[in-house]
Amino acid sequence: MTGEEMWKEYARKAGIEHADYEAWAFGDAADELAALAAGGRKTATSSAFPLYELKGEPLPRAGEHSVILNSRGQAACVIRTERVYLAPFREISEEHARREGEGDLSLARWREVHERFFRREMEEAGLRFDQDMPVVCEEFSCVYAPGDREARGAGEGHNDLIAGRKQPCGHADQGIIEKIQADLWELRDEGYKDFQAKLIPTVDPGTIIGVRIPQLRRYARKLARDPQIGEFLARLPHLYYDENNLHAFVVEQIRDYEECLEQTRRFLPYMDNWATCDMMAPKVFGSHREAFLTPVHNWIASGETYTIRYGMGMLMRFYLEEDFKPEFLRWVAEVSSREYYVNMMRAWYFATALAKQYEAALPYIEEKRLDGWTHNKTIQKACESFRITAEQKTYLRGLKVQLTERQSLHGGSLETALKCSKE
Repeated sequence: MTGEEMWKEYARKAGIEHADYEAWAFGDAADELAALAAGGRKTATSSAFPLYELKGEPLPRAGEHSVILNSRGQAACVIRTERVYLAPFREISEEHARREGEGDLSLARWREVHERFFRREMEEAGLRFDQDMPVVCEEFSCVYAPGDREARGAGEGHNDLIAGRKQPCGHADQGIIEKIQADLWELRDEGYKDFQAKLIPTVDPGTIIGVRIPQLRRYARKLARDPQIGEFLARLPHLYYDENNLHAFVVEQIRDYEECLEQTRRFLPYMDNWATCDMMAPKVFGSHREAFLTPVHNWIASGETYTIRYGMGMLMRFYLEEDFKPEFLRWVAEVSSREYYVNMMRAWYFATALAKQYEAALPYIEEKRLDGWTHNKTIQKACESFRITAEQKTYLRGLKVQLTERQSLHGGSLETALKCSKE
């Protein structure tokens, strides 16, 4: 049932003639919180007042109605706001914490969870959280839910469980997939589409809309806050190349390590080109490098072209500085593949390793531990680097090997390699 359909059903039973309501979803755990609100167990929520000021949005008011949506944009219940007040974060009451109901229902637990949440949300908006930040405290009652024969009166719910926040999402009857596709077509650049089609020959040109990367990144930052974004991330495979890139940028916005890792694992099997593969690098992975090594190693050993490439890319990005270990070079050297995009990444990795860990990487070139094609490509790319000295470049060029025709094809089909020489 859509938000509009539920509102009409409620209004008919309650004898309401206006269509004054807002449809929104709780930003975190939308399905669980919607169910709790519908059952009358969740009767409060809170949000950061500075964000209302920043966006120029009015505060909720007592007497207003809202249709609560789940993560799929389906209506769960109708609530009525009963009370709205502001309080500094440090002065939130035990009663309010109990109404929101996280964990053991204690104020200490509420403060722990919400400080973490508000810090993240404020940081994303370029603002600073402190203990005196005004919090918008909203108390509500569920006045209608599916299965109700009549509209409920105020106060018929219970004052229990689970915290959350609301995020306005406009008129939510349009599916998020259709909305995203429509927005992407509005952002298209026909000339850029043609450029992309030439740069990425493995992608069907008919699936390229042509949205420039900076615009996609901006849109992803906005979209990551949409309460329905989970539906977009779950809808795989996507129809358009640009949707895949947008997916990658949305995943980058996830701040929770485990959630980001899970979304990355779900997405990797659907990567079908080097560009999408190389552009997704969530910062949260860099903050959990010790734990992240295990999935990186598994991806490199996966046998899947773009999963291997992604794993090597993450190894290159996060583990060639203070966390470097010589065994990482062996992980990449031992990859055996005839796929061009795998071997190009192997060469890129070793070229970067020569720039950052020259003494450790050099024996792999001197002792010719890589196949001939990757060996020569590594030297070529290393000699293009400003971080390699002129003396080192001269020495490396002297280590190039003569390839037979068969060896020259080891990096993948010759046709593909020529088409992708700009990578």
